[in-house]
Amino acid sequence: MKLPYAICAITVNAILFSSATIAQNVKIVGLGVSRCDKFISDTQGNDVSEKQYFAWAQGFMNGALVRAPVGVDDGLDLLPQNFPVQSQMAYLKSWCDKNRNSDFSDASFALFKELRAQMTK
Repeated sequence: MKLPYAICAITVNAILFSSATIAQNVKIVGLGVSRCDKFISDTQGNDVSEKQYFAWAQGFMNGALVRAPVGVDDGLDLLPQNFPVQSQMAYLKSWCDKNRNSDFSDASFALFKELRAQMTK
């Protein structure tokens, strides 16, 4: 008789804690909080700045992979042969050029989703 109550309690806790995780507010730091218009301005003709922004994007995407539940994004290659660094940087610039009021972290997440989509092709 106690087992069904324990299972119910575990299920309710799992639902509550997973919902809290989804609704969690986080505050990121670093270049990712820069707006896209600043990213475009900072990287225009500045290879060092471009590499710094890209390094932030790679760290962001690596963090997303590490936090992904088991079975999600397994085998995702963040640097596939068909989408090298230069192409990824061009993607970020293009995305930000179209979304200048967005944050660079949004562009990084868009790149992550693009890499995910290319994995399924």
